[in-house]
Amino acid sequence: LAHAVGRIQYVAESAATLLVRIAALGLVAVLLLLVLNGPGELSLEPGNVLTAVLAWTGLCLFCGAAALTVGAFTGRPAWSVAAGATVAVLGYGLDAVGNSNQDLGWMAAMSPYHWAFGESPLATGAGWGGIALLWGLCVALFAVSCWGFSRRDISG
Repeated sequence: LAHAVGRIQYVAESAATLLVRIAALGLVAVLLLLVLNGPGELSLEPGNVLTAVLAWTGLCLFCGAAALTVGAFTGRPAWSVAAGATVAVLGYGLDAVGNSNQDLGWMAAMSPYHWAFGESPLATGAGWGGIALLWGLCVALFAVSCWGFSRRDISG
């Protein structure tokens, strides 16, 4: 941070880097699935593949946005990684437990995994509400990251 780069610009560029990396992985996944769809007799609809990968990239970006937000506020890389991992593991746990019992369905509804894959986007092409929620929360977390980092004392 010794260079002439503002704090908000730094966080915005970090968020953009995260988005580009995850989007590149998503693009590779889409291309591989579409190329292997015929030879593997997968019978996947191209639109459904795109929807499912968009859900996956949103889920990954959400975990990364949580990590970036904690890092922006604390300046501690270990806490940042722990936050992203906690969102991923806790979200998976909520989805798994919530789907195992009808009485615990409320737990699945709180899970980002359920928001992304609850309506089986690969099979149905549905799930745009949950996908929009994930991407919207990512934007909100990135904004909070900018705000938090611009106010944090980085000297001490």
